[in-house]
Amino acid sequence: MKYRPEIDGIRAIAVVSVIFYHAGAPIPGGFVGVDIFFVLSGYLITSLLLRDLERGTFSIADFYERRARRILPALFVVIAACLPLSLWIMSPDQIARFGRSVVGAALFMSNVFFWREGGYFDVSAELKPLLHTWTLAVEEQYYLLFPPALWWAWKFCRRVAFWLILGTALASFGLALWTSGEFATASFFLTPTRVWELLAGSLCAFSALPRIRWLGEFGVGLILTSLVVINESMLWPGFWTLLPVIGTTLVVLFCQPGGLAHLALSTRFMVGIGLISYSGYLWHAPLFAFLHLRAPELVTPAIMGLLIALTFMLAWATWRYVEQPFRAGHGRPAAILTGRAPLLAASAAGLMVAAILGVFGWQSGDRLAALRYSTPQLTFFDSIEASPMRSACHSLSADAIPLDQHCVYRGATAPTWAVLGNSHGVELAYALARHLEGDGEALLHATISACSVAFQQGPVSDCRNWIESRAAMIRAIDTIAHVVIAFRVDTNGPLENRALADLTTYLAEGGRDVIVALQAPRLPADIASMAPRMDDSGNVPGAPTAEWRETMAPVREVLEGVPPTVQVVDLADAFCDPADCYAAKGGAALFFDSHHMSLAGADLAAELILSRNTGPDAD
Repeated sequence: MKYRPEIDGIRAIAVVSVIFYHAGAPIPGGFVGVDIFFVLSGYLITSLLLRDLERGTFSIADFYERRARRILPALFVVIAACLPLSLWIMSPDQIARFGRSVVGAALFMSNVFFWREGGYFDVSAELKPLLHTWTLAVEEQYYLLFPPALWWAWKFCRRVAFWLILGTALASFGLALWTSGEFATASFFLTPTRVWELLAGSLCAFSALPRIRWLGEFGVGLILTSLVVINESMLWPGFWTLLPVIGTTLVVLFCQPGGLAHLALSTRFMVGIGLISYSGYLWHAPLFAFLHLRAPELVTPAIMGLLIALTFMLAWATWRYVEQPFRAGHGRPAAILTGRAPLLAASAAGLMVAAILGVFGWQSGDRLAALRYSTPQLTFFDSIEASPMRSACHSLSADAIPLDQHCVYRGATAPTWAVLGNSHGVELAYALARHLEGDGEALLHATISACSVAFQQGPVSDCRNWIESRAAMIRAIDTIAHVVIAFRVDTNGPLENRALADLTTYLAEGGRDVIVALQAPRLPADIASMAPRMDDSGNVPGAPTAEWRETMAPVREVLEGVPPTVQVVDLADAFCDPADCYAAKGGAALFFDSHHMSLAGADLAAELILSRNTGPDAD
C-alpha cells in the first residue's frame, strides 16, 4: 500500500483536537477527533486486507501479529506508568475503579466497562486515566470480527462484499440514531453503534472514484467546521456525526498531490504530529487525569499547556523507542520478538499481567489505600456515597424514562411530594423520601442529567421540553402538595435564572407549596482529593462562605420576584459557617464529587428543607 502523507496530516488534526478538547481549550467539537480516527482506521485496515486478499497472501495470524506490534507495546508502557501513580494519588474507591479499567483495557473491553460506569461527558470523566482506551476496545472488537468476515465475503461472494459492508454500515448508523437518545451512554461507547464509522473508512478502500480535487478541500472544511459547530450536548453518535465522518472520507477519497488540502496536510510538521498521534493519544488522558486528582487547583491554562507539551514529548519518545523498534523488530528487546510465536506469546502474557494487576487493584483498593491514608481519612472515603437509586431513577437523557414511569419513593401509593431538577436533585430526592417515610408520604423523583433550567423561553431543546412536560405532569397530579426544585445554578446566565423564576411561578400558581433548594456550595476540587485537608475534628473546608454567597446573589435577586408563598432554601445554611463552606463534617463527606451532594450531604439538606417547610400542609 502506497504511503499517503496526508493521512498522517488528518491524524494530526484528530489527535490535536482531542488533546486540546480534554485540556479545556475552547474547541467544543474536539471530541470528534475520535470519529476521524475510526474512519482512518477502517480505511487503512481494509486497504491492507484487500491488498493481501488480491495477492493471495492473506493470513489472519499475520494480521493479528501486525496489530499486536502496532498497538500493544505503547499501551503496556502507559499502563505500567499509571499503576504506581494510581497508588500514590487515588482514593480507595478510585483505585478499585482504576483497577477495573485496567482489566477492561487489557481485555479490550474498556468500552463496555465505561458504558456501565457512566458517560464520556460526565464531570468525573476527567478523573479517569484510562477512559480514552474505550476507542481502542471498539477498534479491537472491529479487528476481531471484520477480517474473517471480509475473507469469507471475498472467497464466497466477492461481487457483493462492498454491498454487504454498506448494508452493515447503514444498519449500524440506523441503530445509532435509534439508541442515541434513550440509550445515550450505550450508543456512545458500544461497537454496534460505532462500527459504521469504521466501515465508512472500509468502503473508501473499495472505491475507484474519479479524483475530484476540490472535494478533498471540502472534506477538510467539513472536519474543521465540525470542531466548531458540534458540542457535547448533541446526541452522539447521530446525524451530526456525519459531518466529521463524511469530511474524513472525502479527504481519503479525493485528496491528491497538487491540491491545497494535500499541501497543508503533507507538511513535515503535520506528518510528524500524525506519526506520534497514537502515543500522544495514549499519554494525554492519564497526564490530565492525575493532575485533576492530585492537584486540581493547578488545573490552569498555563499548567495544561505545559502538560500538552509534555504529552508530545512523551509521545515522541514512545514512538521512537517503543513503537518503532517493535514494529520493525529492531533493537532489544524488540529483536527477541521478531518471530510471530514469541510476539504473540509475549502479547498474551503482557495482557494477562495487566489484567491480573488490574484485578488486584480492583479487589484490594482499600488495603492499598491504607498504606497511604489514615484511619479517619479511610472512613471519610467510605462516606462518599451517591444515591443507590441514581441509575434506576435519574434520566440520563430526555427519552430515558417515560413521562409516566418516574420513580415514586416509599409510603402511600400517590405521591404527596415531588423533586424536579437535574442531577443535583437525585440524592436530595432520596434523602427527602427517607425522612418522609415515617409519615407515610411518598415522593415523585423527576431529574435529568446535564440540563440547565429552561422553561417557556429561549430556544426549544430536549431539556426545555423535558422540564416543561414534567412540570405540567406535577401540576396535573392532585395529590402532590409540595414541590422541591433542585437544579445546578452556579453556572446560570440571565436566561437560566429567568427560567428558574418562571418555572417556580408556574408551579406555585398551580397551588403547590414550592421550595427552591439553592445549590449546595461547589467545591474547589473533587471530594476524594481533599482528604489531606481534614482537620482533627474530621472537617474539610471547601470554598469561602462569602465567595459562595456572592456566586448565588444573581439567582437570589431573580427569585425575589416569585410569588410570596415560594420558599427559597439556601442549602449553604446547612454546609457553611460564617467563614467556610465544608466538604466534610465530622469525618463524613458531604459530596461525592466536586458539586453533587453525597447521601450525608443530602441528609443535611433534607433536614434543612423540612425544618423550613411552612407550606399549607406542613406539620
